[in-house]
Amino acid sequence: MSYTMTHLVIADQYIRSQGIAREEAALLLIASISPDSVHKNKDFTLEMKEHSHFMPEEINWGHIYLDQQMEDWYAAIRENYLSRNLDDLNGLERAFLVGYGIHLLVDVFNCKYFYAPNLCKSGLDVEAFRKEYREQCLDFDHALYRDYKYTEEIFQKLEQGLNLLRNHPVLENLNLDKEINCISIGKMIESAKMEYEKSSRTVQPNAHMITQEGSMRFIEEMGVHCNELFTRNKENSLLR
Repeated sequence: MSYTMTHLVIADQYIRSQGIAREEAALLLIASISPDSVHKNKDFTLEMKEHSHFMPEEINWGHIYLDQQMEDWYAAIRENYLSRNLDDLNGLERAFLVGYGIHLLVDVFNCKYFYAPNLCKSGLDVEAFRKEYREQCLDFDHALYRDYKYTEEIFQKLEQGLNLLRNHPVLENLNLDKEINCISIGKMIESAKMEYEKSSRTVQPNAHMITQEGSMRFIEEMGVHCNELFTRNKENSLLR
């Protein structure tokens, strides 16, 4: 799975590639970690996460083993986005919706490329690799906090994005889950700051599931997947 900084870097790269304006950039960036903010609710359940990640009812978080499940999940995300009336959204709402979708796409393709479906096709036991996979994902994520040259700027934009959410009814107008709110998103930002300030983890030389080279290639490829859903043409672009 991709952790917080991986999501933020992919969103930041997308912002830079599209030349997105300042306020919209802040909303897009904060939205890119919002689906996981359900973790910050005191009564968190996996069902909350499945719902915040637009997963079909027949798919359970942590139990995605087949390519068809990945296709069904992606189709559900795509349907949610393409069914929206974009004329009803302002610029801030569009930007938040794109950032939210980037998070979902990252989770889909991370699982597809790195995790359970590939392990299953190789005849490997997913449970036997689950802990190692998570640890290697965390190593890469924490290394990004230190190595990405725009980390400080990202945290400034996150604070700006949180202030915008507090002063504009973006979440209400998009009809997102009540568990996704300024309080839970603010807690996500605080957790990310703590990881940035305290972590000394880095990618291990013997990492074989989540390598530095493979993960950086994944970040680059996610830009292509984001363009396919959000900026395929000017008329249908969420950022028109």
